Amino acid sequence: MRIVFLMPGGGFPPLGARTRGLTLARGLAARGHDALAVPLYAPFDPGDLEEGSPEALPQTTPPPLATPYRPASSGLGLASPADIPGHMRVEPVHMEFNSPAWRRVWPGWRLPGPDGKKRNASAEARRAICCLSDGYRRPAVLADRLAAWLASLLPRPDAVITLDPLSFRALSLLRGRCPDIPLMAFTGDGETGLRRYRPPERTTIRRLLRAHAGSIDRVLAPGALAAQCASELLGLPAGRLRLVRPTLGYRTPPPVEQRLRNPFTIGYLSAISPDGGLDRLARAFHQLVSGLERDARLWIAGPVLDYSYWKSIRQWFHRAGLLDWVTFFGALDAEGERKFYRRLSVFAVPSNHPEAWGGVFLEAMAAGVPVAAPGVGVVADIMRGAAGGVLLPPDAISLWAETFALLMDEPATADNLGRRGRARVLRHHAPDAAVDDLISVLREFPGTGL
Repeated sequence: MRIVFLMPGGGFPPLGARTRGLTLARGLAARGHDALAVPLYAPFDPGDLEEGSPEALPQTTPPPLATPYRPASSGLGLASPADIPGHMRVEPVHMEFNSPAWRRVWPGWRLPGPDGKKRNASAEARRAICCLSDGYRRPAVLADRLAAWLASLLPRPDAVITLDPLSFRALSLLRGRCPDIPLMAFTGDGETGLRRYRPPERTTIRRLLRAHAGSIDRVLAPGALAAQCASELLGLPAGRLRLVRPTLGYRTPPPVEQRLRNPFTIGYLSAISPDGGLDRLARAFHQLVSGLERDARLWIAGPVLDYSYWKSIRQWFHRAGLLDWVTFFGALDAEGERKFYRRLSVFAVPSNHPEAWGGVFLEAMAAGVPVAAPGVGVVADIMRGAAGGVLLPPDAISLWAETFALLMDEPATADNLGRRGRARVLRHHAPDAAVDDLISVLREFPGTGL
């Protein structure tokens, strides 16, 4: 069986879709299948693959058409240098992404840097519209080029799976060239992913996604709620939706031998925007320290997506006199994230919307860290049966503070939650389990030979 994965390309910080695609590609390859992972925008950091493996050699040009499939990055640029505004083929060093040369390509578009540079949501919406519509010559040519390249692969792919909705137009074009190749798309957050756009832009992007979604044979979602959201967003019948569980990468974090208890450290690792609920966590932390008079620390990590929001959070900490108890680490690489989890007493992200894939919760639980999470979406499925932590209403600030206090007072309970969470993740969300889910979907198409 030969499978092609299309996914967002390399950059900083690492993208969950990129990790998910590589994990599935490598899992299929381990079972004797051929898998090709194609980054659409920029070269991957070879550190995404295991050191010393033959797949770790990056390529900057598309592989020859007769090259055997393998779980490696091809460097094929749907959005190559200066072709689609908002993307540049650069080395994956985050300082490069805010360079003046890039800003000249599309004034107003900037990815978040380590110092919290502003991100223009309107420009991001224009980028999405640019990639999905027929009215922009350069993106249209590149999408057609990608479809032609996929159609000319030898041997012919048995399926093409995208992890990036901006490639929907290319899949629609591929359907016209190769109507017999099954096309699939991963989705997770449905309408949630459109919230950052203004209403007129949101309507346009939704319409474009729906127009191309008809070419997709199966939409893959991490849970029942995500599948329902995807069905509503894309206007697809439930019969086209399938579940593929969220999974860890192959480099599972080692367990924490001794939980950090003094000082008690609460960790937040997620994009910093109103959707992440950092303001709620800040108020719960203030209630824990000031109201319940506990000695605790708050560690915050993640890219700043909304600079004004982050500025208001810092000002709030200053007014509350909590700056000495709070540490901000910025966006972390994979090794930085592993070190971050190992030093936590509890992990908490009180997001105000259902998490798409729950990757940060999986990683924290795999590290043996007890988790406090909102009881909605895929996270509730991951933590079914109270394995790994506590599910809480996002807006119940006092309840979050009291939960932190309980875990401080009962370290044995916290350790037990950490052990159970790690066991559940390794048992139900290991890469092989997700590969099994994907193979069961591929079996629905006789042409795959399964």
